[in-house]
Amino acid sequence: MIVREMTICFAVFGMLLFSVHAVGEQNLFHTKTGNIFELRITPELGYIDNFLYSYQQRKATSYVAIHSQAKLQVAQQRQLFSLDGNFHHYNYQKFSQDNHSNFVISPSYRYKVADKQIFYLRGKAQEQYELRGTGLSLGAAESLRVGDSKAITSFDAGYLFGQTDSMAKLSVNLSFYDSRYQTRRALTRTLDHQRQQAGISFDYLLSGSTYLASELDIQNIEFTHNQQQNKQKITGLAGIKWQTSIATRLSALLGYQKVAFEQPGFDDDSAFSWRLDWYWHPIDSTKFIVRSSRDFQEANRLNNSYRVVDSHRMELSHQFYPYLTSEVQVGVNQEQVMYSNMHIEEDYWFAQASVNYQRNEWLSFYLRYHFENFNTETLLLDYQRNAVVFGVNVRV
Repeated sequence: MIVREMTICFAVFGMLLFSVHAVGEQNLFHTKTGNIFELRITPELGYIDNFLYSYQQRKATSYVAIHSQAKLQVAQQRQLFSLDGNFHHYNYQKFSQDNHSNFVISPSYRYKVADKQIFYLRGKAQEQYELRGTGLSLGAAESLRVGDSKAITSFDAGYLFGQTDSMAKLSVNLSFYDSRYQTRRALTRTLDHQRQQAGISFDYLLSGSTYLASELDIQNIEFTHNQQQNKQKITGLAGIKWQTSIATRLSALLGYQKVAFEQPGFDDDSAFSWRLDWYWHPIDSTKFIVRSSRDFQEANRLNNSYRVVDSHRMELSHQFYPYLTSEVQVGVNQEQVMYSNMHIEEDYWFAQASVNYQRNEWLSFYLRYHFENFNTETLLLDYQRNAVVFGVNVRV
């Protein structure tokens, strides 16, 4: 049965390849030039010791997954068009009702207006499955027969001035975002929302390799069926971006964030905000990355709420030999879930270690261990989860 579904998955991807693709969100500031076609197919075998994210009754399962990534890019004089996409399918041995597929499609268009000036358009369509025990079913996995699914669409238009070593760099962006659950509509429709966003950032060279950086972001968030959640969010950040060499980069921005609600039910809120990124590459074989930020985020509960999220990440990778690489990631999200009359503290920790063996240019193998730990004031929602994965990465 598993083999048959994997075969179907390969066939579906083959048929959709030239109309569907996504490799995550591409970076329009550092896009490769020229015509490009890339395809990666990654079959994967895994084992999970707590599939339903339970506090006590831990149920294990093995699974088979197939991941497909593709990129098509066409460049012509001042214009560049690209189509990116991801397709993922999961098949679980003991929980077949949770078999699912996720996909992301992301087209983009860039036009070089003049030297160091670029206008771009970007879109994204995404379908995402929430495993039982996560998201809206946290702590209540067995109350559902299958998990929830969510559809997300977004559009961006922007203007870029400058390049990596310019004295001044400017970025202006306008975007639209729409999110809605496709399951249990009688309940989940209250979380349907749209976001209109305008952002501007400006960097100015102070001396040598030090930039004075500033960012302003304004968002208007509207909930179609729950106007009590309608709000405006403003974030202003300023700080330093510093790059002494290829081996060291630092970006430290500090500022203020405010959220204002249109209707009574929630008090307006504000908080100190920051974003820190540190990249250190002391020798060719070793990379070290630290990221930290604070942000107001939307509700991930059926009850009216919003979240204040402090996110911290650390990544370390080392290449032992040209064909053998290891990587370790550690992180935590510290969240305050804000309700109209109370708030709850939640901590989500994760750690991941992986080893990758590069057989040749088109074939590699990896072994990965992943750990999750969730703590909250509501004890029965706590869980720990371990997963071990073996995969084969084929580049066509």
